[in-house]
Amino acid sequence: MISTLFFDTECYPNYFLLMFKLSDGRKKFFELDENSKLDLQYIKKLFKETTTIGFNSRMYDVPMILYALRGKNNAELKKLSDRLIGKEESSYNILNELGLWCPNYFDHIDIFKVAPKLHDLPYEKIGLKMYGARMHTPFLQDLPYDPSEPVTEEQKATLRNYCSNDIDQTIQLYNELSKPLFIRENINKEYNLDVRSSGDAGIAESLMLKTLGLNKKSVKVPKSYNFQYEPPSYIDFKSENLKDLLNTITNTTFKGKLGEKIKNDSVPNEITINEKLYSFGIGGLHSTESQRSIICKNDELLIDVDVTGHYPKMIIDNKWVPDHLNNDNFTQIISKFYDDRVIAKRSGNTQKSNTYKIVLNSIYGKFGDKTSFLYSPKCMVHTTLTGQLSLLMLIEDLEEVGLEVVSANTDGILVHIKKSDYDLFKSICDKWQEESNLNLEETRFNAIYNESVNSYLAIKEDGSLKRKGALFVEGDLAHNPTLKVCVDAVINYLTVGKSIEETILNYDTSPQNFLMMQKVTGGGYWKEEYLGKVVRWYWSTEGEAILGKSTRVKKDGTPFKAPKVSDSDDAWPIMDLNAGLKNIHYDKYIAKSYDMLNDIGVELVPPQRKIA
Repeated sequence: MISTLFFDTECYPNYFLLMFKLSDGRKKFFELDENSKLDLQYIKKLFKETTTIGFNSRMYDVPMILYALRGKNNAELKKLSDRLIGKEESSYNILNELGLWCPNYFDHIDIFKVAPKLHDLPYEKIGLKMYGARMHTPFLQDLPYDPSEPVTEEQKATLRNYCSNDIDQTIQLYNELSKPLFIRENINKEYNLDVRSSGDAGIAESLMLKTLGLNKKSVKVPKSYNFQYEPPSYIDFKSENLKDLLNTITNTTFKGKLGEKIKNDSVPNEITINEKLYSFGIGGLHSTESQRSIICKNDELLIDVDVTGHYPKMIIDNKWVPDHLNNDNFTQIISKFYDDRVIAKRSGNTQKSNTYKIVLNSIYGKFGDKTSFLYSPKCMVHTTLTGQLSLLMLIEDLEEVGLEVVSANTDGILVHIKKSDYDLFKSICDKWQEESNLNLEETRFNAIYNESVNSYLAIKEDGSLKRKGALFVEGDLAHNPTLKVCVDAVINYLTVGKSIEETILNYDTSPQNFLMMQKVTGGGYWKEEYLGKVVRWYWSTEGEAILGKSTRVKKDGTPFKAPKVSDSDDAWPIMDLNAGLKNIHYDKYIAKSYDMLNDIGVELVPPQRKIA
């Protein structure tokens, strides 16, 4: 018996398509049009007897299928499709109105929320095509026909191929998400809680509701708030500017309404310690370095110091609980998750450790989510401000004795010191740990190359690399991949001294190594050929720019010149990877690699640009 099926639907005024597919490529499809009827009983049987998997399926495909199973015709299905896709109504309201939520007897997984988003854009909506581009899926294609127009028999055949390709991308994405899905399966088994279609933050909320014994609808989140920051007793400073900072914060009133931006009177955005500028605020602490490189000499150390479980530990220690919950079990439950994670990590149970890491970090995130029963600006502000003030204490203590802090970011700092000063450094860190009840972990680097505080490449003492940010991202579904050939050229230059030219000119010419990609509002065009809303290309000596669609018009009614997609000069589109590369513009890839070196503080002039 088949156990798992991937599926997708397409809807036009005169045509509805439902296609199922096995991971090995075998498929079966059902059509509703003037010539065909859906086998409703067989479709219902498939959903009841298999695990079905889709992308954004709980909010679109499943409701469409449920509506079809009620015997609705093409016109009725198209009307529902337009409502679900449109922006005039909330999809949640539509599903409630029509009773179209995924039923309990469907064993269904929607991987839309499981797939990662950018940390600073957790509610960003990323489509399947963009994930496909990031995974280097072989073929990228937009919906081939206007969904408001009826389709012909020939067009229906094209739509079946298009739908099949979308399912292939869903299967590929499902396989890429094997680790987070495995974590969700473990939660399902341990807590009898199905979170297989939930994002990280959703897991935390569901688990907290279950362990607290609460019903989300019965929790009344306050519509407004008004509070002042109360620092833990250990927060203390020596310098006048930091004392003034603490005094300002504790005398500030934070106020607002549910879902609105927090209002405050006077919390500063910046603070200076020993002539170094730090960005400060509700969002977190950051130093302000850019285009900088630090390379250790033989008598120096470059130590990355991270606070272990920074936010969860402070929430537990200070017993920060949303006021409207008033539940003594809240801190006990989080403490148990924290302790269980420590035990799992020490015993080498990586999966369980990662599970609790997700839950603990997401609880803090839910403090700022207006749709969550955990919503609490007071808890969020206390967590972020205490985290920043704690790190500022450590920075002040180190700088006071002449130990240089060269970077700070939310839950850690980077110090550049003499080896002879390590014992002094360690004693200050130990004292801080004792005062704050927080724990520090050290990682030693030989060098670090910063584009910014949140984008860098670090070389560890053992020669391995730490990458952060979009510039050096590798295999990350949350970012568009950076040019692999250029990244490796930069890394080879920094680690083994290999010239940029040697790496670029001898690199494997598989398409994915040279690709760029971008989402284009209104779709991208190349030589007047429509490419789609997600485009990918490489630089070719025979290429030319990809253009977007101009949405602005001049006073005389003529459109402005079509905007050019960034970095697409000399572009050759490659929507089908099987087409391979031709006439690669190697000079552009070489120049880009030198630009990347400059962006991280390595001033290297390309040979052809040297001045005699």
